[in-house]
Amino acid sequence: MPGLSRRQFLRRSGAFVAMMGAAPPTPSLPDERVDQMAAQVGASLGLPAGAVLRGRAFTQTAVRIQPEHGAPVIGMLLPDSVHALVGLSEDGWWYDIGGSFVPREALQPITAYDAPPLSETDGYFEVVAPVTAVHEYCSPLAGIAGRLPFGAVVHVRDRITDDRGQVWYGIGAGAEPSPFLGWALALHLRRWEAPDGPLAAEPAIWIDTEQHKLSAYDGERLLGESAIHCPPLLPGVGRLIAHTPSMSLSGAMAAGRPLLKPWVMAVQPDVGAPVQAYGAYWHNRFGLANDGPHIELPTFAAGWLFGLALNARSGDVPVIIE
Repeated sequence: MPGLSRRQFLRRSGAFVAMMGAAPPTPSLPDERVDQMAAQVGASLGLPAGAVLRGRAFTQTAVRIQPEHGAPVIGMLLPDSVHALVGLSEDGWWYDIGGSFVPREALQPITAYDAPPLSETDGYFEVVAPVTAVHEYCSPLAGIAGRLPFGAVVHVRDRITDDRGQVWYGIGAGAEPSPFLGWALALHLRRWEAPDGPLAAEPAIWIDTEQHKLSAYDGERLLGESAIHCPPLLPGVGRLIAHTPSMSLSGAMAAGRPLLKPWVMAVQPDVGAPVQAYGAYWHNRFGLANDGPHIELPTFAAGWLFGLALNARSGDVPVIIE
């Protein structure tokens, strides 16, 4: 492995402990050296500089006067409603949304909406609105085939301007022959540009499955970290390989599950089967164990790691699993 040691693995733990806590379920507040945005997201990888964070509610959620489940309820958040993220509770597992609190896992951290430029070329696009509806044809009155929250990634293959002057993108998980999903408002999607060059000269990844965290290095230099939602993994070494920016979930729309997985990668151990890794926009349980077989990350961190693996000079990124 390039320039990594057990000493460094232990040394880098302090920054993550400050960001997410020593171990679930009692994380600590970040100290002054750790960016508040990273603490609220649970990751310091891929965060846009100077962005303003908001929280999108996954479902109807009780708002409490104090950060504890037995505290009085003073209101309710509606699904897909967006709220300011003012801070974190002392234990790190509640968001302060302005003098009242909701559980951390109730909100998806997103950036404030900023209308993207329209694009005339096909390619992969990220959802930058809190949520966008996928319509059967180019009209807000058309039937809705599904919904894509902030952080989802689609492939734009067509565009139409309706009689009101609104531009719509025709989308799928990938280029044809990938199935066509429907039409989404262009103002909800921003074109994704692959990195121009390698993000690190000597990239390497540490995965700590006991504390559910991932650290990215360039040689001896820590680039950033992320909480992960992962199953138990056997210790060893392997590689991080980028597969596709977006992948369909079979039967997802009918089952009411997410339509797409964004930033699909694989951790390929030297011994054993590969483990799929991708961004997740349908929960905020990063830092906790995953009963499923995959590694899930905040979409900010997943997109950054995908770019790292996609442009690695050696073709893939070394991984150490502890």
